[in-house]
Amino acid sequence: MTRHCFIIRHAGQSERLALLLPQFRQLTTADYYVFEERFTDPQSVTQRISPEHWQVGRDYLSDHQLYAVKHTGWQCGDYIAYAARDLLPEYDYYWIMDDDIAINMPLDVFIRRTAELTQECLACEFSPRDESWMWFSSVANLLSQEVYGMLYCLVRLSGSAIDQMKAHRSKMLPQGAGRLDYPNDEAFTGTLLMHLGVSCADLKKVLPELFQPYFTLTRPVLLAELAAEHTQGKVLHPICDTTRCWQKIATRVKQQQFSSLRDRLYTCYLNLPEDILDQYFDQRFLTLLSQAFDRQPLLNFSRMIIDFPAQKFPTFSRYWFYRSYILVVELESEWGRYAIDIQADHKVFMIPRNKKARQRLKQSIFGSEGKQELYRHDQWLFPQLTTSLFCEDQDFSLASLSTLIEKIDTLIIGPSLEDSTCVD
Repeated sequence: MTRHCFIIRHAGQSERLALLLPQFRQLTTADYYVFEERFTDPQSVTQRISPEHWQVGRDYLSDHQLYAVKHTGWQCGDYIAYAARDLLPEYDYYWIMDDDIAINMPLDVFIRRTAELTQECLACEFSPRDESWMWFSSVANLLSQEVYGMLYCLVRLSGSAIDQMKAHRSKMLPQGAGRLDYPNDEAFTGTLLMHLGVSCADLKKVLPELFQPYFTLTRPVLLAELAAEHTQGKVLHPICDTTRCWQKIATRVKQQQFSSLRDRLYTCYLNLPEDILDQYFDQRFLTLLSQAFDRQPLLNFSRMIIDFPAQKFPTFSRYWFYRSYILVVELESEWGRYAIDIQADHKVFMIPRNKKARQRLKQSIFGSEGKQELYRHDQWLFPQLTTSLFCEDQDFSLASLSTLIEKIDTLIIGPSLEDSTCVD
C-alpha cells in the first residue's frame, strides 16, 4: 500500500497551526507532521518535540553538507523535504506545504483524488522559465537542461525524487556572493528533476477543479472566505487574516499589478457579506489607487452623450438602443471616449471607443481587455472603485445607471423601440 504524509513547514506562527491542525487531526488515509525550521539559530538542534512535531536545527545543515544562505528557510524549502525523508523514511510520497495553505475539503478526499497521480513531482505552475525569471541564472550554468520552476508552497515529492535531489544539493555551492547565485528550491527542484528525467506535472493542469483559480502568489484569500460557497472543494493560497491580506494588497497596488487584484475584487464583492467587505476594502484602497495614478482620476468626464429620447430621463440628453437587447451610454473624457453597454441580462460593461481610451484602460486597474464588466447579478462589482474612478464629482452616478438598468426590460418590449437604431 502506498503511504503518504503531509509535512507542514513552520517557522513559529502558532496562530496558523491553530487553524490547520484541527483538520489534519481528522485525517485517516495519510499522516501529518509539523517541521519547524530553526536554521537561523546557530545553537538549534534537530529534535522531536512531540509525535507529530519536529524541530529542524542548524545542525542538520552542517551534518548533511547543505549550504546555508541568509534566509535558508525561505529560499531552500527543499531542505525540509530532505529532513523529512531522513527522519521519516517509511513514506512513498511527501506533501511539503507552507502553513498559509488551505485545503478546503476533507483531507481524505484530497488524498484520494491526488493518489491517482503517479508523477514523482507535483507542484502548481510547474513549467519552463526564460531569462527574465530572477532565478534563471542560478541554475542555467549548472545543468545542461532547460530551466524549470514551480511554486513551492505545496509540492508532492516521491521518496526517490527527494533522494536524488539531496545527493546533488549536498555537492552544490554558490557561483558568487549574491543571493541569486545559489539556486532556490523552485529552480533547483524543477530543473534538476527534468534534467534527470523524473516525471513532473503542474497541479493546476492535472487537477484544475481543485487548484483553479485560488492558488496563486498574487491574490490573497481572506480567512472569512473559507466559509463561503465559492471556495468549497478548493486548495487555496495564500490564506491571510485581514491585516496580512491588506499588506499584500498594498504591495500589489504600489507595484501597479492591478490585473491580479481585479479578479479578487470581483469574487469578493459577489460572495462576501458587507461587513467582511468593509474590513477587506476600506478607504485605504482608494487612497492607494489615487497614489498609483499620480492622484489623477482614471476618467474625468467633461461631456456625456446618451442616445435616446431625452424626455424619458431628464438627467441625460440621449441614449442609443441596439437590436432590442443593449443600451449604450457614451461618455467623453479627457482620457478618451468610452461607452457603457447595459445589456438585457442586466450586465454592464465599459468599453473604450478610441485609441486614447484603450491606452488609458491598459494602465488602469482593469487591465488590457477590450471591455470591462462593471455590474452583474443585481449588484455593482466593487462599487467603491466604480464610484471613485468613474463617477466622483460628476453628474454621472451609480444611481442614474441603476435606474436605466431597472427600465431595460420595459424598454426592450416597448413596441416603438423594436429594432430601432437611434431615436431623437
